[in-house]
Amino acid sequence: MNDGPLKSLFFSYVSDQDTREFWLLTKHALKKLLFQYQQNLDQFSDFDTRKLAEVFYRLLSNPGKLQLEKDPLFIRELNSEIVLRRCGINLESEEGKLVQQWIEQGLFSYAAFGSSDTPKSMPVIPEKFLDEHNSSLAISELIRQHNLWRLFVGVGKQKEESPLSYHQRQPGALAAMTKSLAFALSTLDQDLDFDILVNIHQACVESVNGVNDLQSQYTHSPYRDNPTTIGFGISMNGNDCNKSMDGYREACLHPGLGIDYSLTSNRVNTTLWGEALKIRVNEILAEYNAKMCLAATREEKLKNIVSTISLIERIHPFWDANCRAICVIALFRELAKQGFPLCVLENPNRFDCFSSHELMQDVIDGFYNYEYLSMHQAFPDEPVYSGEETQACQLLLQELNEIAMVEFNLSSPRNLKFA
Repeated sequence: MNDGPLKSLFFSYVSDQDTREFWLLTKHALKKLLFQYQQNLDQFSDFDTRKLAEVFYRLLSNPGKLQLEKDPLFIRELNSEIVLRRCGINLESEEGKLVQQWIEQGLFSYAAFGSSDTPKSMPVIPEKFLDEHNSSLAISELIRQHNLWRLFVGVGKQKEESPLSYHQRQPGALAAMTKSLAFALSTLDQDLDFDILVNIHQACVESVNGVNDLQSQYTHSPYRDNPTTIGFGISMNGNDCNKSMDGYREACLHPGLGIDYSLTSNRVNTTLWGEALKIRVNEILAEYNAKMCLAATREEKLKNIVSTISLIERIHPFWDANCRAICVIALFRELAKQGFPLCVLENPNRFDCFSSHELMQDVIDGFYNYEYLSMHQAFPDEPVYSGEETQACQLLLQELNEIAMVEFNLSSPRNLKFA
């Protein structure tokens, strides 16, 4: 259908100077509402479509946008209680319930978030990655090449700094992640639960300089056990982008928003702590494990993995090093358990606020990154270092390799076996 009747409806109602911009923002969502739910609308002969236009107008008014920036719960709660009443739609009527259902389903969110693009569809895993892969042999080869560290550092970072400079910024982190990965892969005969996640994290931060500073201010518990709120920023800018519009929409429409975590336009904050945190993470992981048993395709399994990892990352169970423990080591554990190839992510921080479909594609790209790494032992455009720094880097890699040999119980890098 063309936009003529819909545009006329809006132009007859909205007289602001921003009418054109308003129309562009709302066109996609309004068309979806009107056309997808035409049958529902036909049931209500007294339903004035102009009221729906006013709902959109009020959702996109400046106060509405400001409120959305402060707290996305506005899109599901405040507009139900205030916007619909101001538009003369009775909340208890069939029309009111229908519009509230649309709000719950996120059908207004494209307009309210300022995007007319449809969400990305589920990626298809290339055929060569569908067969079960032996991660044991792959890790053995990485250890032989002194390249195990590359699993822990995003490809983007590898093109900016050496393992030595990474080690100097985070002394002990690469060694700790090596130990954490060895532990995680030794537990593949068990379903992932909170206790395994805690142990993965503990290994990830052991002897890492500065990583436990925040934790030591408040508690000696291995996870957050007091109500002190912590969080992390989300941004669509720069090389460290960890937010997408689809991801933000998905995070805003999470049924547990305000319970599992709180959210603004540029920050995710914690809400759970103590026993409630432990119970909730175990609930999420129990649901995850049940879904994995029912998954009929490799794509369903991969989506289950990335969406669960992303949710636990936003819950932020630990004081520090959540991304390393959850978005790197726990992710690799679950990929290996399901027989996926090794994965070298471009930027693990994207699990903060990218959509599940985008994260699936990130992991698939990570499969390709590992494939390239296994053939070339390095990524293109990596910096060139001085002879002195190269020598120091080689000494560090030798030290990390010796740690890997011990942690994976290897007399030779080719003898690696997991549980």
